Amino acid sequence: MKTKVVISTIMGLLFYGSFACSQPAIPSLAVGLTIEQANRMLEEQGWEPDPEHSHHPSSMSRSGGELMSLSSCSGTGVGYCRYDYQRGKQHLSIVTIPSQPGTPSGGLVERWW
Repeated sequence: MKTKVVISTIMGLLFYGSFACSQPAIPSLAVGLTIEQANRMLEEQGWEPDPEHSHHPSSMSRSGGELMSLSSCSGTGVGYCRYDYQRGKQHLSIVTIPSQPGTPSGGLVERWW
């Protein structure tokens, strides 16, 4: 029984470690940053808007901003927006939530991959 617990613990740590390592290491990103702050820091680190992800014009009005990295915003009223970047062969996507729910406002970083 003890052996099974040890083995499953080790397997869980290995699985978690491999998942965590697959995330891009972006030390400047943090939940709650404004997308403008995150965009500025990313540009300083050599990230650029990903040209393969173009946005629909209505996304600009929903996002409350005008960043070229904007890919899309949900039309559900929740206000999630996605921003896409690239640096060499690396790709980065950021999802934001509105800073003022229910209104087009600068997004706050919620997650990234």
